[in-house]
Amino acid sequence: MALRFLGVALPPNEPLWRALQRVYGIGRSTAVDLTHAIGGAPSLRVRELAPSHVAALYAAVEAGDPVQDARRVAERAAVDRLVRIGCYRGGRHTAQLPTRGQRTHTNAHTQKKMKRA
Repeated sequence: MALRFLGVALPPNEPLWRALQRVYGIGRSTAVDLTHAIGGAPSLRVRELAPSHVAALYAAVEAGDPVQDARRVAERAAVDRLVRIGCYRGGRHTAQLPTRGQRTHTNAHTQKKMKRA
């Protein structure tokens, strides 16, 4: 049976570091760091986790950066702040165009299509 961790089902046969990447806000390096923090080997599988490992995993995640819904809320708040203060990047977000200086005359077709839909 899959382990539920922060609302995400972790497949039992996957290595822990790979399964943790299913949680929004946990990438490869963070997942490897978390695996080492609970004292697990890189080959540790989700099904091999003891309850003490799971408790340590929760504690390590809580001590780090926000994940899942808290991260989504923080990212949305950052974009809303840019829009509210009226800066260039906020305007690009409002217009649903690339915000980091990319060319839009011949590129950014996906972004423009999403705006149309």
